[in-house]
Amino acid sequence: MTMIQVKTEATKVATTKLWWLLALTLIVLAGAGSSLLTLAVSASGSAQLPLDTPGGAGVVYNLAVGLAYVVPFVLGVLVLTSDLHQGTLSVSAVGEPRRLRIFVAKIAVAVGVCALYGVVSVGAGVLGGAFSLTASGYETHLLDPEVTSRLAGGVACFALWGAIGLGIGALVKNQLIAIIGVVVFTQFLEPVIRIVAAGSELTRFLPGAVSDAAAGGTLISMATGEQPLLQIQALGTLAFYAAALACLGALRFRRYELA
Repeated sequence: MTMIQVKTEATKVATTKLWWLLALTLIVLAGAGSSLLTLAVSASGSAQLPLDTPGGAGVVYNLAVGLAYVVPFVLGVLVLTSDLHQGTLSVSAVGEPRRLRIFVAKIAVAVGVCALYGVVSVGAGVLGGAFSLTASGYETHLLDPEVTSRLAGGVACFALWGAIGLGIGALVKNQLIAIIGVVVFTQFLEPVIRIVAAGSELTRFLPGAVSDAAAGGTLISMATGEQPLLQIQALGTLAFYAAALACLGALRFRRYELA
């Protein structure tokens, strides 16, 4: 991988409207969602989210991590499949014939942009959540180690989901099938499985459950009542998923026929 190739792949992302539309979506979802969640819980006398604890505050700040990790996944898919869809991969191969270098550059860009998404998402969640917590009479707990660990885990989750998306995009090739398939599984089928099979050891290793645990726990993991993996274990597991899919995707990418 060379910096020229990374710059080329980064330029492809930066010259499209989609990347900043996704960023704007995350800002609105994280900021507004965290604020509304705080106000709703504060107004409800029977809510189970303890806003007066670091854990509760962390859930508020990381709301988008639990609900919108599919956004970095989608970007990861598009970083690779857009070249196939637009027929520009052959142009990239002329400048850099070594396929593995192209793939590694795409991985670097996907992870970097998705990490930025994580920072933007967590930052918006902190701003919206801290303002609402303060307005509701609660401590923000922003300097608490448990909260900072959750926030760092949330950023890492976004970065790793970018790599997962790119790996799956390379394996499936069709961006529509890849995106719809994973969205249906992670946003519909997996939550149902986690609720129905709550307490099962295997559900803790489902991608969404691992991602929730890697972020230190989210609203979804609280709703299922499951016993998640430790955060460090979950981060390692999610990194393993990302590395495995990236390696498989690289093998598939090397065999692509260029038009």
